[in-house]
Amino acid sequence: MASILVSLRPRVHVTLELADGQVALDESTVQRLRAVTDLGSLVAAARALGVPHRTAWKRIRQLEGVPRGAHAGDPQRRGC
Repeated sequence: MASILVSLRPRVHVTLELADGQVALDESTVQRLRAVTDLGSLVAAARALGVPHRTAWKRIRQLEGVPRGAHAGDPQRRGC
C-alpha cells in the first residue's frame, strides 16, 4: 500500500470563469502563453505544442475580450 501512495502525485487544474460562464483562463492557455514567451513567437509555440496556429491565436485573442478588473469569486471580504 505504501508503494502505491509514493507513486501518487496530487495535481490541480484551475479554470477561471467569468460570471456568464465564459472561460477567462485555463491551463492550456497558460501553457500556450508560456510557450510563446519561451520560444519567442506564437507560430513556434503552436508548432511545439502540436496545435494549429489558428487555434492558439483564437484562444489568446479571447483573453483580450476579458474585461479589465475581472476577478475570480465574490469580491466581498470574509472572515476576520
